[in-house]
Amino acid sequence: ESIVLSKDPELVELARDINQLEAKSYREAISDDYNMKKHSVKKGDNITFIARKYSSKVGLILRANGMSESDKLKIDQVLYVPVKKA
Repeated sequence: ESIVLSKDPELVELARDINQLEAKSYREAISDDYNMKKHSVKKGDNITFIARKYSSKVGLILRANGMSESDKLKIDQVLYVPVKKA
């Protein structure tokens, strides 16, 4: 089965909205065990660095933000970082 990527701006926007809704649902689902910290991306940041900084995991950050490993970070982008509650 192949995935067809649309260039239709409305479909691209719809896909982004769905990703963000799924990410929000995920953040809510893990809120009993994790606090959500907000991290503003700075020059030189990458997901691994951010995960280490907050003692989190790359996969958790990606899922909490509706991202994939291939997504590029942007300066001043705000990420939710799940941090395990004590």
